[in-house]
Amino acid sequence: MKPTDFLNIAGRLPAQAITGATETTSVDMQLLRGVAAVCVVGAATTPPSFKIQSSANNSTFADLTGKSITSVAANSEGIINVRDEDLPDGHRWIRAVVNGTATVAVVFIGTSARDNPPAKLSTTTIVD
Repeated sequence: MKPTDFLNIAGRLPAQAITGATETTSVDMQLLRGVAAVCVVGAATTPPSFKIQSSANNSTFADLTGKSITSVAANSEGIINVRDEDLPDGHRWIRAVVNGTATVAVVFIGTSARDNPPAKLSTTTIVD
């Protein structure tokens, strides 16, 4: 067994400079049991906040209670774990929102996929 038999990159925000609230694309939690949402911060004038939102329809999102970090310091990381049972009834989509003036990247590491092996993003290269 390989780690990628159980882990995959479920979504991401490529590294970029932000100057305000920036949202990731959404991740379908119906395909996963959980994700570790990782925010990596480089240089920061205003260290960003980092939070997770959920949605029932992949259109209207609301903050997920208890799933936020007030400030991720420059040159550090913040991780928010989200399990499928953390979502309100009927919600299956999540996304992250980072808000500050900084260089950031966000990656969702999907865990315990419901399908084995998990589907990977088309942009992911895996070497066995």
